[in-house]
Amino acid sequence: MLGIVETSISGSIPSTIGNLKKLQTLSIYTALLSGPIPIEIGNCTKLENIYLYENSLSGSVPSSLQRLKNLKNLLLWQNSLVGVIPPEFGNCLQLVLIDISMNSLTGVIPVTFGKLGSLQELQLSMNQISCSIPTQIENYKSLTHIELDNNEITEGSIPSSVSKCQNLEAIDLSQDSLKGLIPKGLFNLKSLNKLLLLGNELSNHLPLEIGKRSSLIRFRANDNHLIGSIPREIGKLTNLNFLDLGSNRLTGIIPLEISGCQNLTFLDLHSNSIIGILPASLDKIVSLRLFDISENEIEGTLSPTLGSLVALNKLVLPKN
Repeated sequence: MLGIVETSISGSIPSTIGNLKKLQTLSIYTALLSGPIPIEIGNCTKLENIYLYENSLSGSVPSSLQRLKNLKNLLLWQNSLVGVIPPEFGNCLQLVLIDISMNSLTGVIPVTFGKLGSLQELQLSMNQISCSIPTQIENYKSLTHIELDNNEITEGSIPSSVSKCQNLEAIDLSQDSLKGLIPKGLFNLKSLNKLLLLGNELSNHLPLEIGKRSSLIRFRANDNHLIGSIPREIGKLTNLNFLDLGSNRLTGIIPLEISGCQNLTFLDLHSNSIIGILPASLDKIVSLRLFDISENEIEGTLSPTLGSLVALNKLVLPKN
């Protein structure tokens, strides 16, 4: 193992690193490394872990990494890497975690990633990837976390094949300019606890199937073009802690059943066209800390029972 972490070490990684034939872990993170990742790193065929995150590495991700047949963890996040993701990564069949977020990568998510049967986490957030989400994602059988937020996906929708990744626990596709529907199959993912879809152009109704996903803790679909009413089935989300549906085109009333979300601390419904009165059943959500219903068409008076929400520290009502 070569480990130099959280230091002010600077300079580039020498090409002679390729001479370390028995090296299993390369760990130089939260430092001041610069320059490219040397192609000679591909000669370190015993490498299982590469931790080079939080540096200032530049250049492209070397395709020579394909020779690292034992590689399990590749963490290169928060550098200045450019170019495409090498499709040759598909030959690293032991990969469990890929995190190349917060760089300037372009191009597509390689189809060859479908061969990575052990891959559990794919984190490519905050790059400039411009392709649509590959339909081959259904081949990522072991995937638990996928984070593709803040890229430049100007065309495309959420493929229904995502719902075939039965082990998914967390999905972040925020701010990717995605269009179309929220696939109802997402709510069949039995382990799903985080679903972040904010800042896209998703339209149509919230699927009624949302009520199936009692494991869901955090759901954000704000700043989209969703229409229709909030489904009553949402009250079945007993573990839901954070719900943000603000800045959509939702109509109808706040369903009485929302009181079933008894672990809710954050509820944001601002800037919609929701009508009616605030349901008295809200007083059952005793954990609620923030409730924003501003810029809707709510009428009537506040129920005195809202005074029982002792955890509530922010109630936003203007423009109703």
